[in-house]
Amino acid sequence: MLPKQIALNPSVKRLLDESYEIDIRHGYLLVRVPYVTSLRAVQWGTLVTDLAIHGEYLGPPKDHQVWFAGEFPCNSD
Repeated sequence: MLPKQIALNPSVKRLLDESYEIDIRHGYLLVRVPYVTSLRAVQWGTLVTDLAIHGEYLGPPKDHQVWFAGEFPCNSD
């Protein structure tokens, strides 16, 4: 039942509506995103942030830290 409750949150619903692949694990939101490597290849990485779940609602995160899982990203130039 938890995914239905989280999906009702406007912020998470927006990610789903914009076709982002998301996952919720152990109190963290994982969002798969494309990025460009230093070799100018497009790869997929994951942005991770904590979720403050209060019943049916998401509260503000503990802080504004976001982690990235993947190779070192580079800009498209």
